[in-house]
Amino acid sequence: MDGQLPYDYRELAYDLYHAEDQLLEGLVSMRVQRGMTQEQLADEMGVSQSYISQIENGRKKLVTLLTDYALEVGARITYSVEPAELKPEGCRKYDTWKAVRQLQVTSEWSNGDITMGGINVEVTVSRQKPNHDGLRKVTVMGASGKAAPWRANKDVESKKELVG
Repeated sequence: MDGQLPYDYRELAYDLYHAEDQLLEGLVSMRVQRGMTQEQLADEMGVSQSYISQIENGRKKLVTLLTDYALEVGARITYSVEPAELKPEGCRKYDTWKAVRQLQVTSEWSNGDITMGGINVEVTVSRQKPNHDGLRKVTVMGASGKAAPWRANKDVESKKELVG
């Protein structure tokens, strides 16, 4: 470690694993404060209640790999759990792009008739990092799973709107 100050590995390990525990405690506390059960949270996340229980009981170590990584490279990680309401609305800046594309639709009816029509699909893409060169590509996945890329220079109205 040329030119760097030495650090106490054991102290860093304690701090990192303690921060990991505090993160978990803070998230569980937030769930309880909001009146959510493990089952409700699991439904919202698309996982089982037992998976949430394993996370909350420390059997699923979701942050441990990052903690181990930080320890080995000598980095401190800090976590903060606070109600989302503490950050007032309007404090964030987003770049927003809207794209509209007309798609052809074919409908097949139970009596064998086939009708054709069109629909307009609007896609809005937002990003919180306003300092970039611009949107390059938006990929829309259809119900069939086929990707339909929309190029910013052709299909996307590359209009920058700052919201907030």
